[in-house]
Amino acid sequence: MGVNRKAYLAGKLVEFLNQTGTRQQDLADYAGIGQGLVADHIRQKSFPKIAVLLKYRDFFTRKLAREVTLYELTNDPIFRDMEQKVDAIKDGASSLSPKGREFALLYNGITDESKKELIEAMIIKAAESKAKSESQDKEDSKNKDNK
Repeated sequence: MGVNRKAYLAGKLVEFLNQTGTRQQDLADYAGIGQGLVADHIRQKSFPKIAVLLKYRDFFTRKLAREVTLYELTNDPIFRDMEQKVDAIKDGASSLSPKGREFALLYNGITDESKKELIEAMIIKAAESKAKSESQDKEDSKNKDNK
C-alpha cells in the first residue's frame, strides 16, 4: 500500500520546519490551531483535517519560497489526482468536459484567493468521499464473494 500518510506527513513537517528554521508554534499560529495539535500530527497521533492541511501547504509554500503541494506533504495519491484536476481547471484545459470548461472559466474569474482555496478544498473533500465510497464498494463486493 505504500507509506502511511500520517508517517509521511510527520516526516515532511519535521523536514520543512527544519529547512525553514521555524517552530511548531509558528506553524500552529498560522494554521489557527494549538501547538499540541501540530505535535500530534508530528507524533502521528492524528491526521489533520483538509482545512489544516491547506494551511500547512500555504505556510510552507511561503516559507520555502516555492510551491508545496498537498501530495508532497502527504504522499496520498488522492491529492496528486485532485491537484492535477485543479491544475486543469486553472489552465482551462481543453480536455475538460463542457461543464468542466464552464467551471474553469468561473474559477479563473475569481480573484479572491480564499474563495479559490475553499473551492479546492471542496473538490478534494468530494474526491476523498468518492474514493472512500469506491473503497467501501470494493470491500462489500469482496465480502459478498467470500460468502
